[in-house]
Amino acid sequence: AIGMARKDKFVTSSGASPGDDIIVTKYIGLEGTAILALDFEGFLKERLPEETVKKAQQLVKNISVIEDGLTAGAVGVSAMHDITEGGLLGAVWEITEASGVGAEIYADRIPILPETRAICEVLGIDPLGLISSGSMLICTRKGEEVVRALSEKSIPATIIGSITSEGRYIIKSGQKIPIAPPERDELFRAIEKIKGV
Repeated sequence: AIGMARKDKFVTSSGASPGDDIIVTKYIGLEGTAILALDFEGFLKERLPEETVKKAQQLVKNISVIEDGLTAGAVGVSAMHDITEGGLLGAVWEITEASGVGAEIYADRIPILPETRAICEVLGIDPLGLISSGSMLICTRKGEEVVRALSEKSIPATIIGSITSEGRYIIKSGQKIPIAPPERDELFRAIEKIKGV
């Protein structure tokens, strides 16, 4: 796609700086959850309640981030990145690599829907590495303001961590776990597992 923007309104993925809050909009794994539920409905219905699979299929209706970006941008952000292939882990890696910074993400703050958790558990895949179109990663000094503005537009948003000067870590149960760039999206691992059954 090609577009135009005013220089003072143009936001890239390379402007994050230490001290920024890191926000995720909606929930991670949205598109991956929907794809798996739609393409492998029968497989999943044999292993999960039908209602869980139906809810997962409905997520395909919520994979635009246009409103997320416009709303956050109006408040003031330093960097944004749509969370697509590689999931949250891929987006964190890409935005920190582009900005020359680090990040600390708190595992217990990451928003994941029950249906995403259920499908990922059945398939033995990591939701943090699952394609997440529909979610936006936002870096800003105005974390609470951005979350409030998004909430006013009925867009769930959560501060999940902060930008640091170096290193990329998920903090889980007090342990710092290094984030590595994902080799591939968890969606492909899931498909291989299903087809191998």
